[in-house]
Amino acid sequence: MKLWQKVAGVTALIVLALTAIYNSQNTVSTVTPQVTLQSASRLTSSQKQRELRTQFFDNCRQINANSSVNVRQSPSNNSPVTERLANGSHILMEDRSSHGWVLIYQPVRGYLFAKNLIHCGVARPPSNCRSVNSMLGANIRERPSLNSPVLRILDYGNATNIANRGSKGWVKVNAPINGYVAASSLGYCSSKDI
Repeated sequence: MKLWQKVAGVTALIVLALTAIYNSQNTVSTVTPQVTLQSASRLTSSQKQRELRTQFFDNCRQINANSSVNVRQSPSNNSPVTERLANGSHILMEDRSSHGWVLIYQPVRGYLFAKNLIHCGVARPPSNCRSVNSMLGANIRERPSLNSPVLRILDYGNATNIANRGSKGWVKVNAPINGYVAASSLGYCSSKDI
């Protein structure tokens, strides 16, 4: 993910969070979002930030329709329309899909038809994306051997792309550079890794 995409994503999250906080303090009927930090006292600052970002990404959706969409009082096409949201608008959902409908709490409370929603600018990781899951990091080596020179060191959490499934405990990678990484130090990427 390019730096400008990360900055745009973080900026969007901050705006959504501030909007949610402002609206919840300035409305008569407030809605408590389902975003909480698990065991917050035991987490470091960076862990708290990553978990909060993950939870917002999990609940954030963007309207992807040919025109504006209707927000309804209940999950039914026969339910009264309470608001219309423009294509491209960002929403925060409280509930997963139920019979094709999701309950949203931001920017308004109501129900949207799920087929009109996509994830908020969060690209799904490609199938060849892997993340370093070793706290010691991972060495990209010239050849698939511990005796081969180290070309680059990837820190814990860094993403790389595999070129193939690998063999004998080694995986060929082609990003950020070409080389080989011990397969045991890699796991599958999630949307927060890219």
